[in-house]
Amino acid sequence: MVESAVDGIMEYIIGRKRKPFFIIITLFLVLVMMLKLWGEDWSVESPITLEEEPAEMWLAAKRVAEEDNSPVVADLHNEYAIPAKQVINIDGPVYNNALPNPYVTARNLTDYGKSIMAFMHNPKSGGTTLKDCLLRLTRELQLERPLLVTPGNREETQRNIFNGIINPDKYNFMMGGASLGICESFSSRKCSYFTIVREPYDRMISHYFFCKDGGESSIPCENKSIEEFTLTAGSIFFAQLALGVTCHCDNNCDDISKQPWHCVYDYPSYYKNIEHKDEFLQFLIQHLDSYFAVIGLTEEYDTTLTILQSTFGVPFHNSCSGVQSNAGKYGSKGTTNSDERKLEAKRRMLASEAVRRTLYPDVMLYERAKQIFQMQKDKLHLT
Repeated sequence: MVESAVDGIMEYIIGRKRKPFFIIITLFLVLVMMLKLWGEDWSVESPITLEEEPAEMWLAAKRVAEEDNSPVVADLHNEYAIPAKQVINIDGPVYNNALPNPYVTARNLTDYGKSIMAFMHNPKSGGTTLKDCLLRLTRELQLERPLLVTPGNREETQRNIFNGIINPDKYNFMMGGASLGICESFSSRKCSYFTIVREPYDRMISHYFFCKDGGESSIPCENKSIEEFTLTAGSIFFAQLALGVTCHCDNNCDDISKQPWHCVYDYPSYYKNIEHKDEFLQFLIQHLDSYFAVIGLTEEYDTTLTILQSTFGVPFHNSCSGVQSNAGKYGSKGTTNSDERKLEAKRRMLASEAVRRTLYPDVMLYERAKQIFQMQKDKLHLT
C-alpha cells in the first residue's frame, strides 16, 4: 500500500501504479500549477486604476490617448473620462440666470415650464431637426417665434436686450449656436438651456461629408482631407462653451436712454492659453449639469424628445417624434459606398495623433453628457 499521494504519483509516473485515483491527483496538481502561472502572467497592473484620484485618472487617460496610436484608444474615453467634482483653480463661465439640470440636482420641475427655453445648437447633431420642432411648437401653441441667437448676431442681440430694443419676456423659446449665456442679459425670467450632442468623431465625419456633398458649411472642405478638416474645425462643442460676450457702458448705465451698452465677443484667456486648457476643460465637464437643464443625445433623439417634454411640459415628443430635417439630404446616406467612406474616414482620424488631440476636449465633454443623459433616463424611468 502506498503511504502518501506523492509516492503513489511517483509510482504511477514510473509505470508501477496505474490506478485512476492517482491519475486524478496528477491532473489536479498540474491544473493548480497552471493556474498559478496564469495568475502571475495576468498580475501586471493596468497603467490606469480605479483607485487613482479622479483628476489623476482623467489626466492619465489623456496621456494614454495622446501617446497610443491604436484605434482602440477611443475605448479609454468611455471608461476613464469623467472626473468627480472637485475644486480647481479656474473661474470659468457661471450662468446665474440658468436653471440647473433637475435630474442631477433633484430640483422640482415646477419652475422649468415657466422659464424661457433656450436651445444651444451643436452643428450636425440633430439641431436643425430640433429647431424645426421648435418652430412647429410655436405655431401649434400660438407663441412668438423663437428668438434666433447665432454667432453672427449674438453681440447685436445681447446689446439690443441691454438697450431695451428686444424684450426677452415675450419669448418662450430662444435657439441657435450662440444661445448659451444670452439670458445673463436680463433677470426678469429664469432660463433653461438645453442642447443635443453627438459622438465627436461621427459628428465631424457627418459635417465633413455634408460639406463635401454640397451642404452649407462655415468650415471650408474643398481640397481638404478629413484630417485637415478636423484640425480646422477643432472641438466645436468645447469652443461653444468657451464663447462669451462682454458688455459694458461707460457711465449712467442705469439710464439706457443716455448711455447705450456695447458688446464684444470674448473667449476666456484660459481657453486661448494652452497652459490652462486642461483645467478649463475639467471646469466645463464639472459644470455641464449647471449649464443645461436637459442634455440630449443624437443617438437617442426620440428619447431626448421625451425628456424635453417631461421637463418642460411642452409636447416635444407628441408633435415632433419621427420627423427629421436635413438627414440624408446630401450624399448617399444608407448606401454601402457611403458607409464605407465614413468608416474609412473614422479609421484615418483615429490613426492621427493630431486629430485625437484636437477632438479630445469634445470626447471628454461627450462622455460627461452621456452620463447626465443616463441620469435623466433613470429618473424618468425610461428604458
